Amino acid sequence: NTRTILTETDARLLDVQRTSALQLQRTEERFEEEIESCLQFWRSVAQTSASPQLSKILDFDVIELLGHGKYGFVFKSRRRSSDEPIVVKLLSLRWAHVAAKEWSQAQLAKGCPHIVEYSEALLHVDENHAIQQLLQTCHEQGHLSRSLAGYPDKYVCLIEEFMNRGTVQDWLDQDLLLPGGMLKVMRSVASALAYMHQRSLTHNDIKPENVLLSQENEDDPRAEVTVKLADLGLAAKSRDRSQDMWQYGMTVFCMATGEKFGTRKFRLEEAPVFVAEVEDAISYSDGDTATPIRELPQLLRGVWGVGEELQMKEVRDWPSLQGWSFFDGELKEVKACQKLRRGTVLPRRLNGGEVLHMSKHSVRRVSVANALSSMTV
Repeated sequence: NTRTILTETDARLLDVQRTSALQLQRTEERFEEEIESCLQFWRSVAQTSASPQLSKILDFDVIELLGHGKYGFVFKSRRRSSDEPIVVKLLSLRWAHVAAKEWSQAQLAKGCPHIVEYSEALLHVDENHAIQQLLQTCHEQGHLSRSLAGYPDKYVCLIEEFMNRGTVQDWLDQDLLLPGGMLKVMRSVASALAYMHQRSLTHNDIKPENVLLSQENEDDPRAEVTVKLADLGLAAKSRDRSQDMWQYGMTVFCMATGEKFGTRKFRLEEAPVFVAEVEDAISYSDGDTATPIRELPQLLRGVWGVGEELQMKEVRDWPSLQGWSFFDGELKEVKACQKLRRGTVLPRRLNGGEVLHMSKHSVRRVSVANALSSMTV
């Protein structure tokens, strides 16, 4: 009867759940064993091969903390041999497998002008406790949210190029990103992803914070800006590009609307809602950048696969994304928008012809020159 069938079905489902839970537990145990084996291997290697080489490469007198996370610390310093600024990631031996993966993916993606370059990898032993003292100072100054119970004495170090104009998120936070800058970021990141996808690589962590900017001539605030995709820590050898596609689309959405990346989770069924918000944000665009800006909804539909599906190489080659300078779009005559919007990076004319960037709070945009000087790191 029906009750018997339901009882048998429940029993089978419970059995499947128990089996799945057991398999998951065994997988986690194997993973922990592999991590522990990897850690023991790197400890053995570091015991015989680690050296204070980092202090010979970097000038520790000018080193400063840029950020920190689960896996380690990121510092800016200068190379002793050339005095050029560089970035170094320090990961404890516990996370050596993470560093190894990031380094290997960076080598596979090497050669793309729109991906941050990794130059060296090495094992460093903190013989004179310089890093320990630096981290303690950072904690005392409030730059580290928590104090480490015990500082590692050996690190895996990845050295990367330094990008001197911060991240796209920095520019969004200060209402600096002009339409031309947004279009250039879109094409540059699409170029980086097309390059990776051609090599069966995926990035998996695309967001405004991971798109870095630099200017070769720091004395000229209008010097052209170079755009590069950074942080290959989650990159993988894969043909599943779905994560790259939705993250790229949400990065474009955030640049167009001013919303902070991660404020809302992306769901494919809600893609039309995000597209509609972009349409609303750009409805008053005018000037030279108006045509490509108005094509954003069509492009987003293609990226998210809710319209004619696009590959990253097609986004890279999108006609309206070609040839823009980072500072294009700072217009003195822009059609005024009477309707309040939650946020957009597109300029709007105020009384007197000055340019305003709409954001969560409508404020007068500071001059590019002053803002750039304050962002130099």
